[in-house]
Amino acid sequence: MQVQAIIVNYGTPDLTRRAVWSLLSLYHDLAILIVDNASPDDSVSRLSGEFERSPTVRISVNESNLHHGPAMDVAMRASERDWVLLFDSDAIAYRAGLVEGLLDTARIHSAYMVGDLCFVDEGGSNVDSAEV
Repeated sequence: MQVQAIIVNYGTPDLTRRAVWSLLSLYHDLAILIVDNASPDDSVSRLSGEFERSPTVRISVNESNLHHGPAMDVAMRASERDWVLLFDSDAIAYRAGLVEGLLDTARIHSAYMVGDLCFVDEGGSNVDSAEV
């Protein structure tokens, strides 16, 4: 599969673990990159211990907190896969077809990205694009 899932973690190892396992339960060969965004807790050791034997899960650790969007952007640009799935640490995949549906939509429209573009203020709250 030419898709890599990217999940940014910042002090939410339990949520991140659930997100990863939800994807792996449906897509056993999906490449997953967990980006730890300089978590102030034991996230790295907990996630490393959980996924150290997984052939498809890697963990990258940022030296400083780049914040969520920029960390996703850096990881996405470094990916060597044709497609990336940006998957939030608090998301759970419930049924197969998610990746296939996104790929089908992207291929039909020759898309760079599939999803919604959201504008946020410095606090992370949604705002109208005219306010940005």
